[in-house]
Amino acid sequence: MEEVAEPIEKEEECEGGAQYAQAAAAEHAVAPRARGFKALSNPTRLRILELVAHKQGIICESELVAPCCRGQPAISHHVKVLKDSGLLDCDRRGLWCHYFVRKDALRMLAAVLDDIAR
Repeated sequence: MEEVAEPIEKEEECEGGAQYAQAAAAEHAVAPRARGFKALSNPTRLRILELVAHKQGIICESELVAPCCRGQPAISHHVKVLKDSGLLDCDRRGLWCHYFVRKDALRMLAAVLDDIAR
């Protein structure tokens, strides 16, 4: 895993200089992981991820509407958040887009939690 910046002890030390730059760089480095965890924090998105994983990449967005009890626009929004976070991707087949879970992204988030739990 990446090296984590040491916490800044005093607020005034964060006003500028090398410590501010170090803290900003550390925050920038964890941003992709934070997006992944934020995407997983929504029950509908977690359900979508479960459904897609269960179907192993042969599920279209329209098939997520009924099991999630949400309208098509809401499902489209949640799928976009999952794709933007890197947890979900799609394979375009003509007019259809078949979704699949990016297991490498899930493994990366699991590794973060594992490091924290140590």
